[in-house]
Amino acid sequence: MAEMENNKSQGTLYNDLIRKCREAYDGEIVAACLHGSRAGGYHRENSDFDVLMILEEYPEGIRYNYLPFLNVHISLLLVDEELFKLDVSTGGLGEFVAGRILTPYVPLLNRMYLEESELTLKKRVCIEELEEIIIEYGELSRGIIFRPEFIALSRMRKRARAYPPLGYSYLKLLSSKRRDENLKTIVDGYMRALNILEREGVVKGLDGLYEIRDSFIDGVLKRKSTGKIINILEFSRRAIQSYLAQGRAGRVSLELIAKELTTKLVRGLAAPIWSEPFDPTSYLYLKAGEGAVALKDETSVMELIMRIRPNGEVKVKRLGSAINEVFLGEAGGERFVIKKFSDWFVFKWFTLNIVAFGSKIFSVSGRERLSNEYGVTNLLEEEGLPVPKIIHVSLPKRILVKEYIRGRTYLDMVKQYINLNLTDMDYDSGPFHVLGETMARVHSIGVALGDTKPENFIYSMDKTAYILDLEQARRDEDFAWDIAEFLYYSGHYGLTLNDGIKSIVEEFLNGYMSGGGEYTTLKRAASLPYLKVFSFWTPLPILIYLSNRLKKVDSRKT
Repeated sequence: MAEMENNKSQGTLYNDLIRKCREAYDGEIVAACLHGSRAGGYHRENSDFDVLMILEEYPEGIRYNYLPFLNVHISLLLVDEELFKLDVSTGGLGEFVAGRILTPYVPLLNRMYLEESELTLKKRVCIEELEEIIIEYGELSRGIIFRPEFIALSRMRKRARAYPPLGYSYLKLLSSKRRDENLKTIVDGYMRALNILEREGVVKGLDGLYEIRDSFIDGVLKRKSTGKIINILEFSRRAIQSYLAQGRAGRVSLELIAKELTTKLVRGLAAPIWSEPFDPTSYLYLKAGEGAVALKDETSVMELIMRIRPNGEVKVKRLGSAINEVFLGEAGGERFVIKKFSDWFVFKWFTLNIVAFGSKIFSVSGRERLSNEYGVTNLLEEEGLPVPKIIHVSLPKRILVKEYIRGRTYLDMVKQYINLNLTDMDYDSGPFHVLGETMARVHSIGVALGDTKPENFIYSMDKTAYILDLEQARRDEDFAWDIAEFLYYSGHYGLTLNDGIKSIVEEFLNGYMSGGGEYTTLKRAASLPYLKVFSFWTPLPILIYLSNRLKKVDSRKT
């Protein structure tokens, strides 16, 4: 708790405060605390003493009283206990009352009650702020790690936007000579709340930092489409309730409420309040390799490679076709794959959305595709699935750097099988069997890859099928699309049906089933909507063969 700087001893001063406050109410007091500038150490000589007093069965609900005290005043906020609990648990008063224990306060009566209320409040705030991260960053949130300061500053900034006069108080609180002490006091409460959430499986502690558990992310992403709208409405509701609570308490007039609601409130919600060092995103990081980079990191690829290999000659060249922004970087004999996620390449995905209309929706924006690639890579790596490791990520520049995997692309092998009419009777260990197994394992954890053209996989030197492209991957999507795209698109490299195509199919299906894949997924891939999409590319006899082969799959054998 914060300490007060006063000529009188603290104990005597606190007793005098309570004695004076009892003049305003002689009923049962549940708890009381000093808050504001006198508790935060940024008061002037003529500053009031801000006191919150929680009362049992207070008929007026909430009310301000001003009492003369030591040549200044006590600004006494009286509140009924049930209203206080409502504000703590749900923000029912826009945190107009409960917000006073989000920042440093001095317990005057019933310290334990106040600390338990603070913990309940800060646990709710943590949940709400974590949901905001997930809604804002999507799949990218799977790799976000944060310091507790993020939660504290993010909530303070939101409250200051909702009620602009708070912005001044917060800036003074964090700019005074007691800045570090004040921030530590605030953050300690959030750390206690986060430790409870860690035991409940919401977050995981990492030496003073935290990451969000995938199960919590999955739950939020399922309702993401409406979550942003709901959060904005909830935030606005609380802002208005805070103003109304102020009016009921007698501190501001109805005219002032109307004026501020139409000016300061709207302007505050639309404009940023703080920059460095109070920007909460300064306390957000992204996992990369064995370490982490700041979410706002703007290091260029060339700077990064030179940092990793300072004495090596740096070379960068394009990989793949001109429609993809994928590059190979090399320095000191080490190779890196560099992916840039520009919105210019929206045209590629926009066109595919038109072609696949009704069967598949592709992520279009550069930021969303980067989020998918980064987030699902982290998810699959944690599950032990073969993906290149992330070396560096820059959200501002929309760049992802991953390790380079040596091997043969599945595109090369598809062309070889088809052009040379190759057959592989060993369906239990060939490259397409391995790929089928890998895809089944991905589906078993509820992830669809989204873009399974053969060029997006590589068969490594140790006979592992690595997944190279995850920018369309996500949870709880149509697994049948992955099967259909890989088989039907691979088939378009053939002019006529031959044994090479049949061998690819048998290997892949055998691997998918032995890897735990669902035969119903294979059957769905044979349906007409998928055939329609690929009829633009793949010869009809090959499409019909592939569809019929998928229809024959059952639960006992492929």
